[in-house]
Amino acid sequence: MVGEHYAPGILATFFKVNNQRCFGARRKRMSTALLETDVVAALRAADRNEIFVHELYAALQQPTNLLLLDVRNEEEFQMWRIETRHTPETLHLPYFFFLEEEGKAIEQVKERVQEGRPVVVVCAKGGASDYVAERLREAGVYAINLAGGMVEWGDFYDVRPVTEQPDYRLYQVDRVARGCVSWVFISKGEAAIVDPLRYGERYVKLLEQQDAQLKLLLDTHAHADHISSGPELAKMTGAAYYLHPYDAIHP
Repeated sequence: MVGEHYAPGILATFFKVNNQRCFGARRKRMSTALLETDVVAALRAADRNEIFVHELYAALQQPTNLLLLDVRNEEEFQMWRIETRHTPETLHLPYFFFLEEEGKAIEQVKERVQEGRPVVVVCAKGGASDYVAERLREAGVYAINLAGGMVEWGDFYDVRPVTEQPDYRLYQVDRVARGCVSWVFISKGEAAIVDPLRYGERYVKLLEQQDAQLKLLLDTHAHADHISSGPELAKMTGAAYYLHPYDAIHP
């Protein structure tokens, strides 16, 4: 549904709760995030050689001594890279450098790391970085491969509770790599989503976990870097979909 009318009362409640709670969400996120030392300790204890994007994201919620080693080509690296509120030191050494001059490449990494300092190796999909991480471990560097690489990082959604009360729950859904945020408000088994992000199945999964039925979708804006799953979700669920008339004419 596209129209100029105000959305139903569930949204009025959402905006009231959001205004009261959004800054508290940041404080809660910082206090409950998994510490980098805990992440690394868990990986060591499990004898794991890879880290998943949700684990890396948790580790980067505070200043960290991790070294990110990005082995993609120069063009890809300059186009986009891992950046967070606390972006760690990043070293860019293309994969072909390790193939052609492995010794020099490894020495450049060793110059940047103290004994025991973890290195997270990143490539596009996790294949080249896995190879480099293995070479580094053989040279005595504690190197961990980022599983799925930048593809997985780009698709990662962080779902965090802003508030969970007996009568309602509010979640912030953040597509970290794109800087896009949406909101899911649930009350009495019904849900509203504000600015749904690209992948609608992520919301379907969340609502299934919360035993809630989607009733309302609202896109506050539409532009090139905000690809909405609103139309898709409306078609899938029958939920009402609200969009500014101008955005409906000029998507």
